[in-house]
Amino acid sequence: MGNLNNKNRNSISTNSNVITRIKIDKLDVRIENEPTQIDERSSSVLKYRTPHFKASARIKFPPINRDEIWKIGWIQACTYMQFRNSYGNLGCSSWEFPELATGLKPMISDSDGKNFPWYGSKTEVVLVKGPQQNFTMHHVSMNDNFYPHVTWDIPTSSDKTPKLTNIKRDQKFYTWLVAMDVLNGTFVVLKTFKWRMKLEIQVDPSKEQGSRAKLVSSPVPKQPYALKNNYKIPDCALYPSNANSAQILIWRPSLGTPVVVVSPKCYNKDEIIQNLIKNDAISLAKLLNLKNDKYRQIYFEDNSKEYLRDKFTNSPNKIYSWTEVISNYALARNSLSNQDYINSFELMSKSFKSLIELIKDARDENWQLPILFQMSVDLRLLAYTCDSRHRQDFESEQEKEANAEGSNQGQYAEKTAESLMVCFRNLCTDTRSESQVSKRWGMMHIINQLFKIYFKINKINLCNPLKRVIENSGMKDSFPIAHQIVYKFYVGRQAMFENDYNTAADYFEFAFRNCPSKYTRNKKIILVYLIPVNMLRGYMPNQDLLLKYDLKPFAEIVNAVKQGNIQKFNNDMIEYEDFFIESGVYLFLEKLKMTTYRNLFKKLAKLLNTAQIPIEDFVDVLKFLNEDDMDNDICQCILSNLIFEGKIKGYISHKHNKLVINKDFRAAFPRLTTINLNK
Repeated sequence: MGNLNNKNRNSISTNSNVITRIKIDKLDVRIENEPTQIDERSSSVLKYRTPHFKASARIKFPPINRDEIWKIGWIQACTYMQFRNSYGNLGCSSWEFPELATGLKPMISDSDGKNFPWYGSKTEVVLVKGPQQNFTMHHVSMNDNFYPHVTWDIPTSSDKTPKLTNIKRDQKFYTWLVAMDVLNGTFVVLKTFKWRMKLEIQVDPSKEQGSRAKLVSSPVPKQPYALKNNYKIPDCALYPSNANSAQILIWRPSLGTPVVVVSPKCYNKDEIIQNLIKNDAISLAKLLNLKNDKYRQIYFEDNSKEYLRDKFTNSPNKIYSWTEVISNYALARNSLSNQDYINSFELMSKSFKSLIELIKDARDENWQLPILFQMSVDLRLLAYTCDSRHRQDFESEQEKEANAEGSNQGQYAEKTAESLMVCFRNLCTDTRSESQVSKRWGMMHIINQLFKIYFKINKINLCNPLKRVIENSGMKDSFPIAHQIVYKFYVGRQAMFENDYNTAADYFEFAFRNCPSKYTRNKKIILVYLIPVNMLRGYMPNQDLLLKYDLKPFAEIVNAVKQGNIQKFNNDMIEYEDFFIESGVYLFLEKLKMTTYRNLFKKLAKLLNTAQIPIEDFVDVLKFLNEDDMDNDICQCILSNLIFEGKIKGYISHKHNKLVINKDFRAAFPRLTTINLNK
């Protein structure tokens, strides 16, 4: 067949002399030219057998050295699967690969599960050991077909009444003929094939058994074809999980929530157990992260508790003690996959409370804290989802009005806050442990979660006692920097609401300075609050910073304030109102209106070049800038406030209706950065 030197990406270091001399002497890849066979003899299931996919090759292998070992064989992976069994208007069952469905993997290995990455270990692969002085001939073959059973009744029923109406199966595969250098683990792709098995069977459940099913798709299978350019094998096709262990059967009723009938064999509970055995809290926290795409499609059955208890019967107590934590988490995850958010929250709360007790009882160790951190975040986010759903479910106008007044609008968030407070108290009381194993290192993270909830439900005053604990802990500057950044951000926001802008700026600047540059979104969020605070203190951000973090609304406001252009300021506040309100800084930016007035009046005073400026001149300028409601009294009120705030040094002569300022122009309009905003 000629030399074949198309290599997989891992074959760079392989002996190129061997690669270029490997020859395919004979190759036969085909699907039997026979229709799918249907078997209705069973009263409980319909069976069908597809034609066989067969691949065989004879390879002429070149001489190799004594220290070389090669394998030649077949590797296969599934790239697409639709396997749907319909039961009239009742619903359908579906075999699925969650990792394919979610896009986590482009394909799933079709290995037998024992001999990764090879399709099998009998005729599918051969071993070639050096030394070999001459060319040697080797034969490898594989045989693949499908022989599934489909229940006549819906898969969640114990009845055998036939309700099955249709079967559709569509699967796509890559099949590779491969040579592998065993010692360095590199692959050489000799040939790549694509093939597909597609069929449809129509079923009439009203007919007698034996005559219900009929093949309605083409009885002639479409033949495999070789790719002109070999397709490199992705890692996911070389390692677990494989198709048999990764597939899941789901019953999807027309009414109601989907039900997992058969969970994948590549169940991740064993991975959880391994992490517990190794005290690998970081890996376990990543595994349990509800937002982690890699593990989003883990399905747990309702017998998780029994599974874990049976598995841990003879395990050390430290492993068995995690049963309640993991099993409730497992059930919560299952409910979440079925979009039963309320039940998922209740189960997650149980899991979290069990974890609190477990950590409390663990003496002189704190390795579990990363798991506590992850579960506290997940519980809080799940509470937000439940509260959001709860608000959407109000039916009566009266209930809607009650919700608008604050009734029950954050009940799940408040429940989470209660659990977090229990956790916080337990962490605080660990005063006897050595510093390196103290549970007190978890305090700031839990406080941060509480801060987020209190800001969410508008109970910011509850942050004060938590702040005092941190301030008096003697550990304030020793917590992990990631925890300090979040803590400073929320304490800064509280100071901002209390009009303590200098303190707020210090906290925001710490958070912004220490937040890693790769977290652009987080740095932008910090700037959304830091910029208004600094502007109120007289520090205007440069345009490069605003451009870098895509903060155009602030750029427009900065220009308006600097120019003293009150018309532009008003227009920009209207244009970007939604953004500012959503960001929570609208009212703070409104305060910059006085600074804009001050800068406008400063320009007018400089233009008139006099220390006694008629109020009418201010009124005329403001009316020119579309302040149509402006009159002498309103203008005097604005000037009085500016004088009171120290932004203008002078007084109003009511007798002469003039603003009298210091003859030293710079003294009359002091730099805003010198004004004490916290007085």
